[in-house]
Amino acid sequence: MVRALRAERMDVTEARGPFEAVTLFLRRPANLIVVSLEGLARRDRAFLRELRRISPDLRVLLLVPEGRRGDVAKFLEAGADATLAEPFFPAELRLLVRALLRSDAADPLTGLPNRGAYELGLSREMSRAQREGRTLGLGLLDVDRFKRVNTNLGYRAADFVLREVARRLREAFRVTDVVARWGGEEFAVLLAGLPKDVEEARARGTDALERARELVRATPVPAMPGTEVSITVSGGLALYPQEADERGALFDKANERLARAKRTRNRVVTADEPDDDDTGATPSRRAR
Repeated sequence: MVRALRAERMDVTEARGPFEAVTLFLRRPANLIVVSLEGLARRDRAFLRELRRISPDLRVLLLVPEGRRGDVAKFLEAGADATLAEPFFPAELRLLVRALLRSDAADPLTGLPNRGAYELGLSREMSRAQREGRTLGLGLLDVDRFKRVNTNLGYRAADFVLREVARRLREAFRVTDVVARWGGEEFAVLLAGLPKDVEEARARGTDALERARELVRATPVPAMPGTEVSITVSGGLALYPQEADERGALFDKANERLARAKRTRNRVVTADEPDDDDTGATPSRRAR
């Protein structure tokens, strides 16, 4: 396998077990990992989940020897993207690896996972929350008054701002959280492994979003070389499965709370609040 990939001038690092694979990956992240089930037990699939939490856009190819077909579903659930039966032809391996590396899961502007990668991560983390009896938090963060940056400074400056906001968001959240660019100036974060108790989960989710909000506003953001602007973000949080038990309802709840936060900007809303006008109406549009 190593010879076949190096023949394609790929930079290959070998690991002889799950623990070594995670250790090497932390030192030197990769775009793709090829895993053979030969010698692995079902419990070893946990290291795939760990790698995918560290790097949501990682691609995983699973080599399946004769007699291990029954374990494939477990490893796919843990985060594998594709399988290849062993023994294999080297050309077959190289073609599949190239195809996986071409599948783009990153936003080209910010380098964060894109919306497609977020959707895959959401499915994975919802399943994990169900299995482990824990809570998944979905946070939505939106850059306040972003249109003013576009209007006053231009699109190039706006791109500088988005890249820096993305960098600060990566810094604010845990490596096990999935921070993605949802679209435009909006970002989504999956807060995995929160406690089952809803109030404790909400408290931790609130702390995480507040930390991100404070980090973004702490210092001016470079809009282009020699120009800085003060930027803030607003956020909303929803909890799965306590507040919504399917993905559409979960997003709607987080988006509704984001809309409330956008009314005054530079704050996060993580629980239901009475409307400002006490009518109980849900806001239909977010202030930008």
